[in-house]
Amino acid sequence: MKLSDTMRFFITGGRRAHIYQLYELIRPQTYPGLRKVRVGNQTGDGGYVMADDFDDITAALSLGIGDEITWDVEISGRGMDVFQFDHTVEPPAEVATNPRLHFYKCGIAGRTAPDRNLKTIRDILAEEAANQSGDMILKIDIEGHEWDVFARMPDEVLSRFRQICIEIHNPLARPGQHVQRKRNLSVLQKLHQRFAPVHLHANNAGLIRTLFGLVVPRALEITYVRRNGQAFSDSTELFPGEFDRACIPTEPEIMIGEILRQNGKRKNNLF
Repeated sequence: MKLSDTMRFFITGGRRAHIYQLYELIRPQTYPGLRKVRVGNQTGDGGYVMADDFDDITAALSLGIGDEITWDVEISGRGMDVFQFDHTVEPPAEVATNPRLHFYKCGIAGRTAPDRNLKTIRDILAEEAANQSGDMILKIDIEGHEWDVFARMPDEVLSRFRQICIEIHNPLARPGQHVQRKRNLSVLQKLHQRFAPVHLHANNAGLIRTLFGLVVPRALEITYVRRNGQAFSDSTELFPGEFDRACIPTEPEIMIGEILRQNGKRKNNLF
C-alpha cells in the first residue's frame, strides 16, 4: 500500500467505528414501569416524548425556545416554574400572563461570557434558579452549542436533573472535524454514565448523512432519565413510536429504529 492508502484505511475505519459507537450510545433503553407522555406541541416540532415521572419536580430549564413554547407552557401547567433562556428572541407574550414562566434574554454556553451575554447552566442554578431545590428538568435546543455546554458541565450540575430533553446537532461533526467528533462522542458517553436514553426521535427537518453505507441523521431528539439504580435494558419499542410526530408534518418521518438496526453489521468483522 502507498502511505496515502494506508492513512485512508485507518481514517475510514475510525470514522466507521465512531458511527457504531454513536448507535450504541443513543440506543433507547427502558426500565420496569416506564410510561411515556408527549409534552408540548402535539402535531409537530416543539413537543418532546418524556417519561411520565414529574412527582416532586418543581422547576425546569428551557434553553433555546425560539417561537415555540408549548412545552414550556405545558410544563408550567404541571406546577413547575420554567426558566427560559434565549438571546435571539423577545419575551413570549405568555410570560406576561403566566407567573410560572420566567424569561431571560440571554444565551447559553460552556463558558460564562458577560460581554457576549452568555451564561452557563451552573450560572443559572446559582443565580436565576437559586431558590430551586431538588430535582429539575432540562430541555435544551441551542443549535450545536450543546456539545461544549455538556462537555464543560460539572457532575454536580448534571446531577440536578431527573430528565433531560435535548436536540443534538451534527453528532459526527463535519468531514475533517476529527477532534469535534471525538468530543461529541465523549459527551454522549458522559451522559450515558449517569442517564439512560429512553426515547429517540430524528428531526426530519435536518439532513441525513450516509457514510460507508451507514445512515446518520443530522439532528436527533433524545430524552434521558437519570439512572437512579433502575434495571435498564434495551428497548424493544418501535421508533418512531405512538407519541412521536414529524417535526415537519408534510414530510415523512425518519425511521430511526431501522437506522439503529444497521448496528447488526458489527458482527460481520468490520473492525
